[in-house]
Amino acid sequence: MTDRLHHLDAWRSTPYDAVIVGGGPAGLSAALVLGRARKRVLVIDDDRPANAVSHGVGGLLGHDRVKPADLRRSGREQLEQHANVEVRRGAVADVEPAADGFFVTLAGAAPVRARAIVLAHGLRYDPPPLPGIESLWGRSVFHCAFCDGWEVRDRPLAFHGSGPGAVRSALVLAGWSNDVVLCTDGAPDPGGALLAEAGVRVRTEPIARLAGNEGRRCASVVDRHLRCG
Repeated sequence: MTDRLHHLDAWRSTPYDAVIVGGGPAGLSAALVLGRARKRVLVIDDDRPANAVSHGVGGLLGHDRVKPADLRRSGREQLEQHANVEVRRGAVADVEPAADGFFVTLAGAAPVRARAIVLAHGLRYDPPPLPGIESLWGRSVFHCAFCDGWEVRDRPLAFHGSGPGAVRSALVLAGWSNDVVLCTDGAPDPGGALLAEAGVRVRTEPIARLAGNEGRRCASVVDRHLRCG
């Protein structure tokens, strides 16, 4: 019994080969690859996935609109085959360099040692402060054209944004539909011949609210109604 406890203490004091910050698809995939390589891995995840409102993940090989929660669940189940991979709920409060790697401080827990850090926490997607967007977010109002563009192809589409970045994004969106309008929400018309050549219209009126039918169709209501398929 003493030898076993000594072995466990030695195991705990040994640095992790990698601490992965984030338990979404990227973090779990990294943990799987490292686990199969027989590395000692700790995954830290606060269970706040950026795509939680999504009704299905698109563009993922081998899956057809799998729900984000189901994807995370199956990924964790797959990791259970590897005793050298640990998934812990929590958040990383600080990381400090050390002679042989890093000290990783976890919120409300003791620090751990790691030889490498993998940042897989992804992005944070906050909806713009438009009245009425809450019931539509993730259903007919999306943050990423590449994630959901295929599902709304050939429908009338509106892009909310302004400036040169909005011009580029609206042109990208035009690859999924020939009926695209750029809504600047009160900002000046960014102009440029490229939008006109691509058939992208521009509306500069401030957006008053978003309205929808069970979250599936929306109309951006400005000075005049603008329907968005």
